[in-house]
Amino acid sequence: MRKFGRITSSASRLMLILLVFLAFGRYAHGGECKAPDGEEIARVIKYEAKVNHIADPANLLLAGSAQENGECYWKFQLAAKNGAQKFSVFLSPDRNFIASDIRDLRIDPLAQEQSQGAAMMQVLMSDQPPSLGPSSAAVTIVEFADFACSFCRQIAGNIKKAVASSNDVQLIYRNLPAPQHLWARAAAEVGECVAMQDVPAFWRLHDFFFSNQPPLNEESTYDVAVAFLAKDGSSKIDTNRLTECFHKRKGMEAVQRDIDLGRRYGVAFTPTLFVNGVRYVGVMSSSELETLIALAKESARNFQVLRQQSVGAPADAKGSVRGTSTAGPFGN
Repeated sequence: MRKFGRITSSASRLMLILLVFLAFGRYAHGGECKAPDGEEIARVIKYEAKVNHIADPANLLLAGSAQENGECYWKFQLAAKNGAQKFSVFLSPDRNFIASDIRDLRIDPLAQEQSQGAAMMQVLMSDQPPSLGPSSAAVTIVEFADFACSFCRQIAGNIKKAVASSNDVQLIYRNLPAPQHLWARAAAEVGECVAMQDVPAFWRLHDFFFSNQPPLNEESTYDVAVAFLAKDGSSKIDTNRLTECFHKRKGMEAVQRDIDLGRRYGVAFTPTLFVNGVRYVGVMSSSELETLIALAKESARNFQVLRQQSVGAPADAKGSVRGTSTAGPFGN
């Protein structure tokens, strides 16, 4: 019997290297995990400035840093001074390697994705945004859209059709008006003012805005909306309250909340949908939406099993990006 045989298999050699790396990383700083010092931080910033073609490292700022998941990896949140770039990198325990992501082999990736998606959806569904369909639905679609976006107009009817054809789907609307769409911001604010009084009236106005995009402009948006609501017979709308809400910009806070949420989760195009935490970008047909909803329902059923097998996952993430968009930034 051999007491000490040579390590011959690739798997065994890899395991030994990994153990040595982990041991070195944990004790490289005297057995404890110390925060990177100023010189180490400057080294990271200088390196990342070169990678991102930022000529002067002084134009790349450290927005925050923290130890990652109890291990001796440090996460740096970096941002260009002009705000054009924001990203995170991870510094290895020995301070010699940088990675854009760290994946924990102890965590089931499917369970982690589901946990992250569920946590993100809790945030996206908060603050009582306009919704359509049952709050107990197995599938929730959060849509970021712009009333002046032609691509959003194309998908709006398909989404509402998908919700109407099922009693297990909920739609939540979030505003993301593009800066170049001057009347879209006014439309978003008047829409929020209407939703404060009567959510069904908001959805009728939602459909009206998307079906009458070309004739609208920044100055006429409010008057056109009020005229539509009067003709539509929205008896629950108090016109005096609506006028006060719009002219005192009370809807602005809700619109800005949506814009901030979009930035938080990296929404750069409209329409963008989050279906139970999974991101889809661009126009989709009714059949494509039905397929996504069916997949989301199946995934929701499997989640109950996966979460029991998972040891946990971070509470905040941007979600998976699936699909493509032909729209420009914030729609077209």
